[in-house]
Amino acid sequence: MGKMYNNDLVITPLGGLKQIGSNMILLEHSGSRAIIDCGILFPNDQCYGINYLIPNYTDIEQVDTLFITHGHEDHIGAIVHLLEIFPNIKIYAPPFAKLLITHKLSFSGISKDIDEYDSDSILPFSNLAIHPIRVNHSIPDTYGLLLLDKANNRSVFYASDFKIDLKTTYEPPFELEKLKKLTTNYTQRILMADSTNILNPKKSYSEADVIPALSELISNHSSRIFITLFASNIHRLQTIFNIAKKQNKFVYSYGRSISNYIQIAKENKYITPHNYIEDVEQYKGGSAIILLTGCQGEFRGALKRVATGENPYFTANPDDLFIFSSKVIPGNEKSVSHVVNLLSQSGATIVTEKDRLIHVTGHPGQEDLKILIDAYTPTDYVPIHGETYFLQKQISFIKNNYPKIEDHFLTNFDKIIIKKNNIEIEQHDENLPILIHGNHLFIEREQIAQRRKIASQGLVIVIINKKTLNFEVLYQGLPLYLSTNFGQDLDLIVKYRLNLLRSKNGNSVLEQIRIELRREIGKIINYKPIVIVKDV
Repeated sequence: MGKMYNNDLVITPLGGLKQIGSNMILLEHSGSRAIIDCGILFPNDQCYGINYLIPNYTDIEQVDTLFITHGHEDHIGAIVHLLEIFPNIKIYAPPFAKLLITHKLSFSGISKDIDEYDSDSILPFSNLAIHPIRVNHSIPDTYGLLLLDKANNRSVFYASDFKIDLKTTYEPPFELEKLKKLTTNYTQRILMADSTNILNPKKSYSEADVIPALSELISNHSSRIFITLFASNIHRLQTIFNIAKKQNKFVYSYGRSISNYIQIAKENKYITPHNYIEDVEQYKGGSAIILLTGCQGEFRGALKRVATGENPYFTANPDDLFIFSSKVIPGNEKSVSHVVNLLSQSGATIVTEKDRLIHVTGHPGQEDLKILIDAYTPTDYVPIHGETYFLQKQISFIKNNYPKIEDHFLTNFDKIIIKKNNIEIEQHDENLPILIHGNHLFIEREQIAQRRKIASQGLVIVIINKKTLNFEVLYQGLPLYLSTNFGQDLDLIVKYRLNLLRSKNGNSVLEQIRIELRREIGKIINYKPIVIVKDV
C-alpha cells in the first residue's frame, strides 16, 4: 500500500466487490489517504458461528479521514475495529449514520467526535473537493460522494447504495440536477455504481408502492399480525405505524435491533411511532402488530424463536398472519426457508414479497442506472457493491447499452489508477477478510478449519491422570452406537499403551494412543474423528 502515484487518483476497494457487504474503499492522492465506508460482511454457513467478517485493512499505512455514505451495517459495522488501528482518524457521516455510529461506539465504551455533513457540505480530501449527493435508499440520509479534481478536469461519482425513487414519501429526491450541474464541464467523468440489483431489467419500485398491499393485509386480519423486516428500514417502519394509526391497532416490537432503531429514530425525529408499545410484555392478546427481528432466519432472531416456540411471549398458531416485508439476502435462502416451513406447520398464514408487493429494494434496477447515466454522462464506468456475477452483468449492461462508455472490471484489492488522460487497472491479490467472534476478537482461519473438522467428523477426548494412570474417554458429536458397543474395546487400547508410560517417553505414548484410537474408530464408523489426548 506504500507505493506513491504522484498526481494520480488511486482507488482501491478493500471490500464490497465479489460479495455483498464489507464495503470499504481506499482513496490515495498526492500523499493523502482516506477511506469511504467501513462495513462488515455477514457470515455464511461455512464460518461456523462467527459473528461477522471485516475488510482486511492491516496493510494500509496512515489514513487521515473516513467518509461514511450511510448507516447500514455493511458500511459502518467495522468502525470499532478500524479505530483500534487509527484512533485519531477523522470521521465524516450524515446525520442518521452519525447517530448510529455514536450508539455503536458508546456500546463498546468508545468516545469519538464525528463531523456531520449534509447536501450543502464540501468535504476535504487532499487538494480535491468531495460533494455529497443525496440519493434514495432504504435508510435515511444516504449519499453518494462526488470527487472533483478541478486541476485535472476529472470527476468520480461513488454511488455505492442507491435507487431513484420518483415518488419519494419520506425523503428528498435523488439530487440528479445537482450532480449534472457540478460535472457538466468536466471532460473525464468516472461512475462507480451499485450492482446489487442489476438483474432487474426494470426500474426499482418506490417505497410508496408497498403501502396499498400492507394496508390491505393488515386491515383484513383480525388477529395477531407479525411483520419481520430489516430493522434499519425506518421508512417501512413509518408506513406500518401510519397504517396502525388509521386502523387503530397497537404496535409492539420484539427484538433488540428493531427496538434500538425505533428509539434512536424517535429521539431524533426520523420517525413518529403511532400506537407503539415497546414493552412486548404488555401485550394482552387480541388484534395487534408485532414487529420481529430476524427476517433472514438468524438463529438468535425473534422470528426464529417464535417459529420454534422457544420464547416466553408468542407461539405461532393458525390465526396468525406473518408478513415478510423484506428480501432474502443471497446465501440466506436455506435459513429463511426453514423458518417459513416451521411457521407453515403451525397453520399460520404467510405472505412474502413473492405473494404481494410488500417489500421494495433500496438498490437500482437497470432503468434506475439509465437515469443516473443519462444525468451524469460518464466517460468511464466501474461496477461496485456486488457479487462477481453481478459485477460482470453490469459490465455487459454497459457494453450493450452504452458502447461509448469505457467499462472497467476490478475486484477487491485491485487498484484503479485515474490518470489525466486515461485509466489503468493494477491487479493485486486479495487480502481475505478478517473473522470476528465473541468480544470483538479476531479468530484465525486455521481455528475455523478446526471447527469445520470437529463439526463434520466429531471429537474424542482422552483425559489421563499421569500419576494414577486412570483415564476417561469423552465422545462428542459421534453416534452413541460407537461408545455403547465399542467403548470397552477402545478403552483397552488406551490401557495397553498406558502400561508403556513407565518405560517409554510419555509424549510418544500419548501420540500413539491418539493414532491408534483414530484408526480403530475409523474402521468402526467409516470416518476418522478428531482425537485429542491430554495428561493432567
